[in-house]
Amino acid sequence: VTTIFPEYDITRAIAKDKVDLELMVKPGVDVHSFTPTPQDIKTVQNSDIFVYGGTEHDKWVENLTKSIDMKNKKVVKLVDGIQQLEEESVDGMKHEHHHDDEKEDEHNHDHKHEKKDEHDHKDESEKELDPHYWTSPKNAIQMVKTITNALVEKDPDNAEFYKENAKNYIKQLEGVDKELHDVVDNAKIKKVVIADRFPFRYLFKDLGLEYRALFSGCSVESTASAGQIKKMVDYVKENKIPVVYHIEMGKGELAETVAKNSGAKVKLLHSIHTVTKEDFDKGVTYIDLMKQNVEALKEGLN
Repeated sequence: VTTIFPEYDITRAIAKDKVDLELMVKPGVDVHSFTPTPQDIKTVQNSDIFVYGGTEHDKWVENLTKSIDMKNKKVVKLVDGIQQLEEESVDGMKHEHHHDDEKEDEHNHDHKHEKKDEHDHKDESEKELDPHYWTSPKNAIQMVKTITNALVEKDPDNAEFYKENAKNYIKQLEGVDKELHDVVDNAKIKKVVIADRFPFRYLFKDLGLEYRALFSGCSVESTASAGQIKKMVDYVKENKIPVVYHIEMGKGELAETVAKNSGAKVKLLHSIHTVTKEDFDKGVTYIDLMKQNVEALKEGLN
C-alpha cells in the first residue's frame, strides 16, 4: 500500500506485476484534506509493505499505524533518506501564518509580555518544512532505492527482478533530470512565475531557478488580493516573462488573470502530487509528467 501517487508510481515501476499494489489517496484527492476511511485502514491491515512520505502531509499515518498491528509489516518512511528544505517566502507571496502588520503593531502594544511566546511561534511557523520532495528527480532516485530495499527484504525470491527494474528506472530518472538541467542551462531567462501554490522548492533548488508565486506549497488559500495580482503582473511585464504557470488540480483562474493582464501565456507545471482519474486510468507516469514539465519550462524560460 502506498499513500500518494509518486510513491505508487515509483513502486509500480520497480515491482511491476509481482505485487498487488494499492494507492490509498485516490486520483484527484488532495492529500491536504485526506482522512482514511475504515476501508483504508483495512487495506493497510492486509498489507505486507506500507509506503508513506513521512512529512506534515501525512500526520494521519501516525494515528492509523497506532490502531493496527504493524509488527509483521515493512513500514517504509521515505523522508528518512531525504534532505528536507524549509518552505520559503518570496516577494509577492501571501503570508498566512502572521497577523497583518497593523494588527500586529496593535497586538504588540497591548501584549508586550506575550511577545516572547509570539516570537517563538513565529519562528516555528517560518520554519515549515516543504513536504513535496519528490518534485526533484534526484530525490525520486533516493525513493527508488528505499522502496527497492523494502521489496527485496520482504520478497527475496524476486530480488534480482526488483533490482534490475530499479536500475533501469533510475536511468530514466537521470535522463529526465539531465533534460531539465539542459533546458535551464540553455535558457534565456532563469525566472519562473507561478500564479498558484508553489510546491517546486526541491526542483527549483536543483535547477537554480528564481521564482515568484502567490502562495506557499501547502497553502489552503486560493484567492489572491488585487495587490498581489498587480505585483505579479508588473513583475511579468518588467522581466518579459513569456509564460505564467498554474499547478495541477488548481482551477488556473489566477494564472489566466495574470496572463491576460501581462500578455503572457498560461501553462501547467505539474507537481505530480496527484493525477486526475482520467490520467490515472490511462496509466500516466511520473516520468511522463516530468517530461511534460521539461516542455513547459522550455517555453517559459525562452
